[in-house]
Amino acid sequence: MRPCISGVSVTCGNTGPSGRRSRTERPARWLSAGSSRQRDILAPSAIPGAVGIHVEPTTYLVCYLLGSSELGLAFLSFFSRRLTDASTMRLVCWTFIVVHASTALVEVYAVVRGGVAAAVWANVVLRVLVVVLFVHYGIRNPGTRGAAS
Repeated sequence: MRPCISGVSVTCGNTGPSGRRSRTERPARWLSAGSSRQRDILAPSAIPGAVGIHVEPTTYLVCYLLGSSELGLAFLSFFSRRLTDASTMRLVCWTFIVVHASTALVEVYAVVRGGVAAAVWANVVLRVLVVVLFVHYGIRNPGTRGAAS
């Protein structure tokens, strides 16, 4: 195990010491369906597992906290779609710019440091694209929101 950026111990890679996947590294299920062996809320290791990071069950709280913040951002995104006040909409755009830019920077740091798979670069590119789109459409050219509904 080696510490990740947040100090959480994770195992990187898809196989165990024997070269085969261990029981704890099996693909995550979306719902535990009452399993007594694994009582996950909603597969907290699914996204990290997609890039070769195994999250120990004792550190699932970090995944839950991240998921909770993502739900908050989704709520903000969904309910801000009908905003007509320009300054409020700019604030929402700046919020998403900060979230995506800071996440991209942390992901670059993690890849350069060697703590995660190079597959994270795809997510970095996507986040940079999202930042550019928010700057272009939300800050520089906000359009005429609410003019023609």
